[in-house]
Amino acid sequence: EVNDLTQASRGLWGGLILLGKSRTNRQDGIEQIEGIQADDPRGEYGGGASPDLDDSSGVLRFVSIRHGGSNIGEGNEINGLTMGAVGSGTQITNVEVYNNRDDGFEWFGGTVNTKRLISAGNGDDSFDWDESFAGKGQFWFVIQDESTADRGIEGDGNPSDNRGDDEHYSQPVVYNATFMGSGADSKNNGNMAFKFREETGVHIHNSIIYGYPGDLKISSGTVAYTGVINIDNEKGDDGNLPSDHMLASSPTLVISGNIFYGFGYDQDSANIIKYSDQDPATLDSDEKDAIDSLIVNFNLFSEDPKLTVTREDGYIQTLDPIPGSGSPALDWAGNTHMVDEPSDFFSDVDYCGAFNTGDDWHKEWTAITDAYGLE
Repeated sequence: EVNDLTQASRGLWGGLILLGKSRTNRQDGIEQIEGIQADDPRGEYGGGASPDLDDSSGVLRFVSIRHGGSNIGEGNEINGLTMGAVGSGTQITNVEVYNNRDDGFEWFGGTVNTKRLISAGNGDDSFDWDESFAGKGQFWFVIQDESTADRGIEGDGNPSDNRGDDEHYSQPVVYNATFMGSGADSKNNGNMAFKFREETGVHIHNSIIYGYPGDLKISSGTVAYTGVINIDNEKGDDGNLPSDHMLASSPTLVISGNIFYGFGYDQDSANIIKYSDQDPATLDSDEKDAIDSLIVNFNLFSEDPKLTVTREDGYIQTLDPIPGSGSPALDWAGNTHMVDEPSDFFSDVDYCGAFNTGDDWHKEWTAITDAYGLE
């Protein structure tokens, strides 16, 4: 039974690893997955010089991965579900990672598409991608721990031996996600919705971003605002920094048509973004203003999506991620921002976030059903 273990129980076993022969931007197109010994051929992923983007690693459906993330293989902590170069022929739907020590879901390259993913109570990032991941996702749900959680999404695309051309940056597309952070008043340093690093693009639309602390970090006497969205330009080549992807004439990093609400320290839409720059001159004030404007002008900040979560002694007691009556999420414009129309993958819905009234796809088969009072 799920209640035999507490919400703090993590790292009790490894995790689930899927490998395939789709794309990765490692120098030779093949790599060894983290957490598996380097001399074990079963840990190899990637299609080499001729990747199979439609490669199938099978079917994963209605699976709950609980209390994993132990150290195996050269001291690496294992993600709940790790995907190495998994192709679009793979079917991944209705998968939950609950209380993992490390990330919930991580993609190392690949082109796999996913629907109805739940990342709940995990110790590090909820979703993480690297190495030119280019899959689609819809109906993702995140609920984060009050004290240990890191980012809702950590996205990048640049390993040390990246091949360096424009075809090998990460470029996933996400619709109808709900990100519920550690709480506006959690004081959880580092808990932010999105952190985008070198060589990643992404499209995020029709999603709810709710309850992040917008925290302050004090280091060596200096106060730094950690933000809800972090644009990290500390590494990477000119032209493939996250800011470059946002400011391009045809932007490849776009965050629009979403609801942002419930941040700490009274942060409003004008200052939810933090920039990390190794060189202070990487972005001038006009470029920062332009990025701020993109976020502020194409998302909704002023209306409560009416989600419910209660916590006691750091543990989640009750949760209802379905927007309540009167929520702006229930009367949405639909997928008006669709970036690759027509699409055989995305469901065209008229609500914002992962759930609609009466839509309880997250119940019964998941750990959160019992643990968070979703009976």
